[in-house]
This record gives sequence, C-alpha cells and structure tokens, in this order.
Amino acid sequence: MNDVMKKRPLYLLNGFIGFLFLGICNAWSIFVVPLETAFNYTRSQTSLAYTICIAGFSIGAILAGSLNGKLKVNWLMRIAAVMIGIGLFFTGFAHNILQIYVTYSVICGVGIGLGYALLISTIPLWFPEKSGTISGICLMGYALSTAIFGTLINILLNAVGIQNTFRILGIISLVGLMLITIVLRAPTLHERDKLPEPKGKIKAQTREIPANQMLKNPIFYVYFIAICACGGSGLAIINHASPIMTEELMATSAFAASIVSINSIANGVARMGWGIVFDKLGTVKTLLAAYFFGIIAGVVLVIALLTKSVPLFMIGGILIMIAFGGNASLLPNVVRDLFGNANFSMNYSIFNLNALVCSFVPTIVGLIQSATHGYTIPIIFILVLEAVTVGLSFVFATLYKQFTKTA
Repeated sequence: MNDVMKKRPLYLLNGFIGFLFLGICNAWSIFVVPLETAFNYTRSQTSLAYTICIAGFSIGAILAGSLNGKLKVNWLMRIAAVMIGIGLFFTGFAHNILQIYVTYSVICGVGIGLGYALLISTIPLWFPEKSGTISGICLMGYALSTAIFGTLINILLNAVGIQNTFRILGIISLVGLMLITIVLRAPTLHERDKLPEPKGKIKAQTREIPANQMLKNPIFYVYFIAICACGGSGLAIINHASPIMTEELMATSAFAASIVSINSIANGVARMGWGIVFDKLGTVKTLLAAYFFGIIAGVVLVIALLTKSVPLFMIGGILIMIAFGGNASLLPNVVRDLFGNANFSMNYSIFNLNALVCSFVPTIVGLIQSATHGYTIPIIFILVLEAVTVGLSFVFATLYKQFTKTA
C-alpha cells in the first residue's frame, strides 16, 4: 500500500468530523419552542429564521464553487468556521427576531453552505473507486449531528438557558471546525495517479460538461425540481417535528427531542446506505428507490395525524428522513455521473440552489399551520410534494437514457 492510500482514512475521518460540526444548526427544531416561549415569537417567525438560514446555505455553496481553486480549501474552510462560530455566538445576544435573522440565518447559513460544498467537493476525490459510499459517510456526519449534539443542547437549555446555549455552541463549532482544517486538502495530480480507478456502476466516463451547457439540458431541470420537492419535504419535517409532537400528539418536549434525534439517525444512516447502493446500482435505480420511500412516508404521516398516532408518526418521520438522506447524499454522485469532475464545484453549487427553494417549504408549512391551527393540511401538502418527486423520477429515467447516449 502506497503512502497516499495509507492517508485516506485520516482524510475521511476528518471530513466526517467536519460535517458533524456543520450540522449543528440542523437542530433548529429543538430551539423553536424555547425561543417562542422566551421572546413571544410566532411560529411563522421562527420558521422564517430556518428558511433564511437555508437560503444563506445556497449563497455559501455558490461562493464555494466560485472560490474553490482560487484559494486553498483549508483557508476557505477557516472562513466558514469563523462565520459559523460568530453566527451562533452572537445569536446568544439577540433580543429580537431580526437580529436572529442576521446572526443565525445569514452569517451562520452562508458559513454552513461554504463549508458543506468545500468538504463534499474535496473528500470524495481521495476515493474515486467508491465516491458514492464516501459521500454518504461524510454526509451521514452532517445528518447525525442533531442526534449527537441534541442531548447536549437539551442539557444546556435546561442548565444555562437559550441564549447561553447559542454562545456555547458557537465556541464549540469554531474550535471543532478550525481543528479539521489542519489536514484538510485535495489530492495533487501526482497523488491522484496513485489512487484506484473507478469501477462497476461508477466507472469513469468522458463527459465533462461546464455549467453553461448543463443549464441547457432538460435533465438538469427535471432533477432539480425533484430534489427541491423531496428536500423541501424533509426540511419541513426537520423544522416542525418537535412542534408536531408536542402540539398535535401531546408528547412531552423531552420525548419530542428524542424523536428528532431518532429522525436524525435515520437521515444519517440513510446517507451512507444510499451511497453504498449507488455504487452498486447506479443513478437511475437508486433514485427511483429513494423517492419511493418519500411517498410511502407521506402517506404514513397523513394517517398518523388523522389518527393521532405517535408510533405511526415516528415511522413516517423515519421513512421521510430515509428519502431525504438519499436525496442529499445522491446529489453529488449524480452530478458527477451526469456532468463530470472537472466542473464539479460550480455545477454542484448551482444544484445546491435547491436549498434556496427548499427553504421556503418549512415557512409555507408554518403559515398553513397558523392559518388552519393544525398540522394535518401541511402534512397533506408534504405528501403532494413527494408524489411529484416520484413522478419526476420516471421522467428522469427516460431522459437519462437519452443523455448518456448523446452527451
């Protein structure tokens, strides 16, 4: 085994840890009720905070695509670390919702998007023979963050209050992300020659399509709308799972937090699982399978709300997180499969604009909940989105055959 191969586990572990810290802000659902209680914010206001954060994520991803290659990856990651740390820390000093929109939503959101795109563009380059699996393992860290840090957050909320919790999380995030930049880097051309060749369903292809050509192809728009529908549904559940449990199903806040953690685990494990499936089955079959989990989840969640069933809601939440995790972990692999590695950073950043569209879904769900005074209609809305995703996956399958023959 050459020196390059020996170093690969270290780079993978480093990426996984980086995603763990990037995912801390996905615990927003846990903060919703404490913030509303402490400051009398409305549900639509707290939902909008998460929406703006995801919009900031999209901006950060575009910055990563523009700057990656012009500045070293580790220095760009340090910028992301400072933004996230400062954003969370100063959220602990916010006394109105507008200040939270600036600190948590904008500063923190942009930092997360920048760091996320940098890591997913860099770490899989060390593993060309199993990029799907590696992307899934890295993104599993992002999804598991809530499960790992959720208990700590609840302890801090009870011990030191909402504002001090944000301050402590800011410090933890800054230190953790700064530490991973010590060994973060992409392989050199010489090192890439020592890495294994892609094989099986992920064998090397000659398509290297720049962003301007990608945007002219119908398959881009079909896939983009599909990931928006699936991603928006998942974000809505992440954002509203805790309130649904406490307000609709009369669960305690502690039990609701445990369900949020379970959903996070399902999301994380799914990301690794779908990456492994992708390396075995390829793009089309894996996408079809992942999106079918989404529509099944939507049906189960509707029944759970209508029957006020906690067990069914738990099952539905797990299923929709499996679909959501697949949607996220398959994205970088599908982008590489369709459009190549040479332009990956910019192409992937453009696809990450889906987060901007997805970010409106939790707010829409919050607005519908406020208008109807319940979550049944919002959950039906999520079911419709999942149905759209499944329909588009069949269209994608048809276009994929044509695209791979002609591109």
